[in-house]
Amino acid sequence: LPENARNLSYSDTEMPEAIDAPVTNDTCKVNIESVTLNLDAGAQLNFRVDGSTVGTKLMVFSYSTYQKLLRQYGASNVGKHMTEENADEILTADANGNFVFSSPSAKQFADTYYFRICRTASGVTTYDSAFAYSITEYCRRAVTTTDNQNIINLCRSLCAFSASARDYFGYEINQGS
Repeated sequence: LPENARNLSYSDTEMPEAIDAPVTNDTCKVNIESVTLNLDAGAQLNFRVDGSTVGTKLMVFSYSTYQKLLRQYGASNVGKHMTEENADEILTADANGNFVFSSPSAKQFADTYYFRICRTASGVTTYDSAFAYSITEYCRRAVTTTDNQNIINLCRSLCAFSASARDYFGYEINQGS
């Protein structure tokens, strides 16, 4: 690898990008402050929001759930239905203030998941914009924002491991379980 990782480009087969999230109404005004990757117990993405996590949840929608909602409600209305009732998983903050999303398996590191924050206060629930993310998307962003060769090598290895798992299991990205 060249010394300056920020000048590198990666193919979509090496580090597939997450598929863009739909445009949704943003009334919640809670933002993701940071995302970290934890490999201590499998692969976990830790999302930290700005401000208090009281009443705040992070909804997770798989690619297939999003596609189902898109077919059912159309592109102009899908965001209105990305709610708690339709989420695949609803995360609450852990003791450290992180919303922890565990990737199902190595073959699914490149699968796109859609995340949306909601906050309930005084009986009113508001929603933030949806965003798309995956383990490989984390890796794509990490290698372009660091000069640390260990992080670059780790991210490339994770993506290669995921690609090998997909090949071994005959899995297509966003296929589901």
